[in-house]
Amino acid sequence: MESRNPRLKKIFDDILNGDKQVDGPLIPHFIKSISTHPDPAACLHSLVTSECGLKAVQTAVCSDPSAEFLNGSVGVLLAYLRDSKLEYLGGGDILQRLLRTLVEAPEFWNSLVTASGTGKLQQSTERSFSWLFFQLVVSPPELAKRYREVALVTEIVEHLLRSPDPETRSNGRKINHITSLYQINGVVPSNWVEAPGWRHDNDPRLYRAISILPTPDEIDSTERPSLRTVDQIDDLGLTCPIEAFEAHAENQFRLLREDLVSDTRESVQIALGKKRGKRAGEFIENIRLTGIYTQDRSKWGLKFDCEGELPHLLAIDQKHRKAHLEKERNFLRQGSFACLLSGNEVIAFVTIIRDIDLLLQNPPSIAVQFGDRSVAKSALHKLQRRPLVSLAQINTPLFAYEPVLRSLREMRLVRFLRGGTLLVKPHEPQDAEGELSGVDQETIHGCIRDLEETSDTTTKITLDNAQTEAFVCGLTQKVALIQGPPGTGKSFIGALLVNTFYKLTSHNVLVCCFTNHALDQFLEDLLKQGIPAEQIVRLGSRASPTTQGMALSAQTHGYRFTRFDWEDINDMALFLEHKVFPLRQAFSQFIGQLSPSTLLKHIHSEHHAYASALLVPPADDDMILIGESGRSIGPTYLLSRWLRGLDAGVLSEHPNVVYTRDVWDLSLEERKILEARWSNEILEARTEAILDAGDDYNNRQAPISAKFQQSARKVLCSKRIIACTTTGASIYRDAIHNAGPEILVVEEAGEVLESHVLTALSQDTQRLILIGDHKQLRPKVSSHELTVEKGEGYDLNRSLFERLVIEGHPYRTLSKQHRMRPEISALVRHLMYPNLTDGPGTGSRPPIRGLRNTVIFVDHKRPEDDDSTLSDPRYLGTTTSKRNKFEVDMIVKIVKYLKQQGYGSGEMTVLTPYLGQLVLLREELQTIDQVMFGERDVESLEVAGLAELLGMLGLEGSNEEKQALKVSTIGEIPHNYQGEENDIIIASLTRSNEGGKIGFMSSPERLNVLLSRARTGLIVVGDSETFLKSESGKELWTKFFDMIKRLGYFYEGLPVRCEQHNDFENVLRLPKDFAELCPDGGCIEPWFVRSFLSLAPLTVKTLGCTVALR
Repeated sequence: MESRNPRLKKIFDDILNGDKQVDGPLIPHFIKSISTHPDPAACLHSLVTSECGLKAVQTAVCSDPSAEFLNGSVGVLLAYLRDSKLEYLGGGDILQRLLRTLVEAPEFWNSLVTASGTGKLQQSTERSFSWLFFQLVVSPPELAKRYREVALVTEIVEHLLRSPDPETRSNGRKINHITSLYQINGVVPSNWVEAPGWRHDNDPRLYRAISILPTPDEIDSTERPSLRTVDQIDDLGLTCPIEAFEAHAENQFRLLREDLVSDTRESVQIALGKKRGKRAGEFIENIRLTGIYTQDRSKWGLKFDCEGELPHLLAIDQKHRKAHLEKERNFLRQGSFACLLSGNEVIAFVTIIRDIDLLLQNPPSIAVQFGDRSVAKSALHKLQRRPLVSLAQINTPLFAYEPVLRSLREMRLVRFLRGGTLLVKPHEPQDAEGELSGVDQETIHGCIRDLEETSDTTTKITLDNAQTEAFVCGLTQKVALIQGPPGTGKSFIGALLVNTFYKLTSHNVLVCCFTNHALDQFLEDLLKQGIPAEQIVRLGSRASPTTQGMALSAQTHGYRFTRFDWEDINDMALFLEHKVFPLRQAFSQFIGQLSPSTLLKHIHSEHHAYASALLVPPADDDMILIGESGRSIGPTYLLSRWLRGLDAGVLSEHPNVVYTRDVWDLSLEERKILEARWSNEILEARTEAILDAGDDYNNRQAPISAKFQQSARKVLCSKRIIACTTTGASIYRDAIHNAGPEILVVEEAGEVLESHVLTALSQDTQRLILIGDHKQLRPKVSSHELTVEKGEGYDLNRSLFERLVIEGHPYRTLSKQHRMRPEISALVRHLMYPNLTDGPGTGSRPPIRGLRNTVIFVDHKRPEDDDSTLSDPRYLGTTTSKRNKFEVDMIVKIVKYLKQQGYGSGEMTVLTPYLGQLVLLREELQTIDQVMFGERDVESLEVAGLAELLGMLGLEGSNEEKQALKVSTIGEIPHNYQGEENDIIIASLTRSNEGGKIGFMSSPERLNVLLSRARTGLIVVGDSETFLKSESGKELWTKFFDMIKRLGYFYEGLPVRCEQHNDFENVLRLPKDFAELCPDGGCIEPWFVRSFLSLAPLTVKTLGCTVALR
């Protein structure tokens, strides 16, 4: 174990035993004998328990106050003491005893403070000094008081906060936070570590002051964020609605934002090449800050010029580039998230302004915007010293976070929540206000008759008991929860409720869904129930052909401004143009060189004590002052000499110089420190000038933007039904609130984050109707650490719907399913919904042609492998995505076989838990069919850096949707296929390994969704042993496999049956078996065909059995 120099060991032992004294040349050797000790804990224990040890260390560190000694021996000693194993040794008392001994002698502490304040400490030593300072301010109160007061009355903490070293800045913030608490309360709370305010430069105590975009300092931070668990919020025992709302909204904001930050941190690691994974988007090197961007009714931004052409455009002819950029909108997409880099240092996080004209320039230019003033300020400081930087697009889907976070940060207690609704337990049923606030059975039947009479269809509306109860709940309760198990028609009930409010009340309705696809389906249901399209406005993009006419863009297209409107716009635009000049002027000064005359002017303005020493006095009468070279003296003569460490030259005896001898006596090092400080002050002033001018510009630009949004506001106010995604509700929050819908209906509520629902509430909301199923998949989040499944208690992915159910809020459950054949519904009934019944007609659905069963599990033992190109920990804690080539090959053959039985591609969907398997399935299935991805998989592929695949595929909602084979994920990217269905579902479980590792497929919600999407047939391919060996999922999967084995659905291949020769049955265990045993989808039996051609005699031919002949 002992590896250090025997001579140093002897010195260490002799001094601790009292055999030698610490003095003279022995001092550095003694310090080295400590810092090279192989066991820090044993070393510290020896020092503290020895009668001579502590005194010897104190004597050593006080022996020399020079910067050389502090940066040398002392710096090494302090770095050694920072070993994490020492912090809790003896309950922390042993380290504290040594540190107290070090600083008991004021000369040591004072020398460190002075050296730090004057910039004489090297970065590593200053890091250790900041650690020592922090240890002292958190020491027992009687000792800490002195050092807390030092932090309050000196500039030393500010100096630490300006350090380029992240750890030094972190310690500086801790010191600042603790001393602030001490100054306010006179004491420091014991739980100060858990509270916000000290971790990095974006950790203010008030959450409304947090910048939504992360900062580089925040990304670098290794401190745990300030988050509360659900239990910690409950333990506050808040019954006041205002306090309960503030605590709840703050925690929702912090949790959702931590999901953004953790995802961004991983994306940056990938962009910098520090972590495996495919980089999403562009990486453009060597761009230079050249100007201000002020166009297209947007807030101001910065413009960067590229050194050469954009790599993306190199292969495209100049005359075709504009058309290419207009088509390829994913290239430097508008509003996409990116970071500016200098080497491996993150300068700032920005959003991209996609200006095609700038991209077509020679050289091309790229415009970016910052999240807020503080982010822009930090970035400008760094950019001033870095002429060339790089821009990297990063994977994090900022569009999914920023609008909701902004709404949460701005949200105040709305009237709907003032009674403690949703916030304070217990959750008692509350009657709704307004029209239809109380109804009986007769009223219900009257409502339905009225709906039938006004409906465009002749279909009679018939509700079973469960549907009637859900309908009444939605009409009468302030908060209505309607659970809809798979296939029970929850969307029908939702549409019926909206139709009722539309036709029988004057209330306006806001309808929110999680996805555009689900939103379009819901709107189509409303149209079927007779609601005119003219009374609906759909917000957002990706509308289906049916709902395109309801889109806001389509309805504002014909809006015309009046002459007075244009006069207002022109006046505002002219005034705005006047604000561009000071912004550009401030930028020109910012990028200009710092001349001696500028520095002198600053000294004269801000530092009078130095100004009298450095300003050249005026010459007497008409005389001219001549310098050593025989030339006249300029205004910066004294300053130039002073900066070079020289004396005052020919003016050495001038009274101004004589009376300010202390200024001229400063060493060159001290002068350089002052020069750097003054330069920073000038840079700070120039930066503030840009930011002030930018704020002024934005303030003048905002009314113009509002004017152009006037048409949108008018459209929304004229409609009875506003429909959008939950993210869209935050994007259009102001316009929606202006329209004031009284009723909020949330579809797919079980897969919507609680924050999305809270931010959709407005001051006019009277009713909230949540329609979903908490037994299906939870909302999508990026950080596994924040999930219910992780078990840390943060529960970010628990929807408001699920939370209210768990907390005892009354809810109604639909019980009759109309989707699945009874063989399929029996599975989900057995696993999840014991009261689920089958609706009429489900039993008469035809069985799958060419197969022996409606439900089939194809078992195998072929191992999985990893797809390292999709190594992204956002997928619930995994570092790689999974794939299984054998399952892909089998599924390709199964799809082909089913097509040979006469099934169209649009009648089948292939599901898999993993994005890696999805990509592999796409590659193989495209050889036999057109493949389509769902919109959430499109987003997932873009995030994973695989956007190039999308141009090769059909997309959900496209004209080809009904004809294409749908391939979708379920599990890795949560709930991608939830809420959809198809005739035949073919699922690839993918996982096959010795350890029984099945990841998130241990979740009953995922198995539930996988089993419940099929109408007529379900085929699952997987390795049963892997799932039965799983520690976390064994109980669930045992229950599943026991049932399918008992019912005879379990096979070691695909059980086929010839439709013509019913006695021919076989089990296809391998992909090659399909061609050998079922050529062309038939069997190997001969098939006889008679020829009835009129010109030929009657003949009989023997052919192979094929579907075509049948």
